[in-house]
Amino acid sequence: MANAVKWSALGTFTTAIAGAATAPTLKSLTNNGRKTGNTIDNSAAGVRNILSDWELKVTFAIAPAANSPVELYFLKMPDGTNPEYGDDTSIDPPPSALVGVFPCRAATVVQRITLRGIVLPATAFKPYVINKAGQAFTGVDNDSILSFIPYNEEIQ
Repeated sequence: MANAVKWSALGTFTTAIAGAATAPTLKSLTNNGRKTGNTIDNSAAGVRNILSDWELKVTFAIAPAANSPVELYFLKMPDGTNPEYGDDTSIDPPPSALVGVFPCRAATVVQRITLRGIVLPATAFKPYVINKAGQAFTGVDNDSILSFIPYNEEIQ
C-alpha cells in the first residue's frame, strides 16, 4: 500500500532558449523584446513530466528597476506542430499562457532567478519570453539563458 508521495528522480537540466549567437537566443534581448524558443515535446511516452523548475540566467547592460519583470509563457501545441496564437513575436500571447514572472534585481551582475513547481503541458510547447524589465539584456554570449529541469511526483 502506498504511504508517501515523494519527488521522482530529476530530469536533465536543459537549455530552453540559448544565449549565444545561434537563434533562438536571449542575447541582446531589448526592453519589450520577445523570444520564442524551440519546441519542447512533453507528449512522448516515457517523457510526460508533470512539473518543472525554470531558471532565467540574465545579465542586463544597464540595471533595471528592482523587481522588474521578465515574463515566461508556454505556447501549447496540441497537434504537435502549431503553437496556439502562432509563434509570431509581434502578437501578444494569450493571458492563459502566462506561467510565471521572473522578478529581476536592480543590478548589472549575473542573476539566476528560479520559478519552481511550474506545471508542464501534456503536449509539445514552446517557451516564450517577454522582457518587460525596462532594460536590454547584454550582447555577451551566454550571459542570458533560459533553462529548465523536469520532474514528477512519485507514490511509494
